[in-house]
Amino acid sequence: MNFNEIEKLDSEYVMHTYARNPVAIDHGHSATVYDTEGRSYVDFTSGIGVMSLGYGNKDVAKAVYEQALKLTHMSNLYYTEPCVRLAEQLCKRAGMKYVFFGNSGAEANEGMIKTARKYSFDRYGKGRSTVITLKQSFHGRTITTLKATGQEHFHDFFYPFTDGFEYATPGDIGEIKGLIKNGDVCAVMIELIQGEGGVFVLPQDYVLELRKLCDENDIGFVQLLIFITGFGHIGVDQAAVIPGTLHASAFIAALHLDIVDAVCFIDGQNIQPHRASLQILNIVFEGDCRRTAHGRFSGERQMRRCNGIRRPWVNLRRQSLIVRRRTLRALGA
Repeated sequence: MNFNEIEKLDSEYVMHTYARNPVAIDHGHSATVYDTEGRSYVDFTSGIGVMSLGYGNKDVAKAVYEQALKLTHMSNLYYTEPCVRLAEQLCKRAGMKYVFFGNSGAEANEGMIKTARKYSFDRYGKGRSTVITLKQSFHGRTITTLKATGQEHFHDFFYPFTDGFEYATPGDIGEIKGLIKNGDVCAVMIELIQGEGGVFVLPQDYVLELRKLCDENDIGFVQLLIFITGFGHIGVDQAAVIPGTLHASAFIAALHLDIVDAVCFIDGQNIQPHRASLQILNIVFEGDCRRTAHGRFSGERQMRRCNGIRRPWVNLRRQSLIVRRRTLRALGA
């Protein structure tokens, strides 16, 4: 099918919840994708932070193919080897006790919110269920995670939203201390790097102090390492700010509490992603130092090139391979 045929079917049958670019992608290899007209593009978004090993990785494809011949799906009423092997690897890599397999980032975040509230209810009873998130954060598109998102323009249209969230300014530990004094807080949920918030990296001393504050008040500390901030993109030194977290984009949320340490992972009960994830973890961590060092080097090279381009940059900042560029005019203008 050519682009016009695909676009016509899309307009007739697909609900338009996202605006699309006028390009139909057909296939890809490594970091390059090709459209139906044969044009090539370098995908700087990695499929929005998903294809960290590139397109057409033969080792991952082989693992998925072999698993598909055996078993593609099984309900959670039964045991499967790929599930338990992946859970073991995730726990060991993240330094956590348990894994919750969900179907999306929003579900993983809601799983962490529910876990923190359940823990607080069991210990302290009702009235201690507020979750503090940061302004300019993004936590998902369900009714609850939209409300958890610290951006006002997401809090329209879908009333009524779920109650129980307060918002603090990133980097302001005093503001969070003031909210905790109310006595109704069960968790603080943060992104170590705010992606949709503009590639804002939380200061290391702020995050460490925040973790200490949560420990002292028996409050859940939820860290989010979402998609673009993983698989060597940010480097070992930044990802290891907090014990128990891991620089892998598949990890969605890590919750720290006195007796509950858990990590949420997007995969659900689909066995093929379990098997693919195992292969990806093996590839990433066998060459971990090389990948993270390459991420830092490539990010520095990108910054040098951006600074050398004569364009009206308003804001230019990065964390390893994550580069934020903002111009006064639309790209291509």
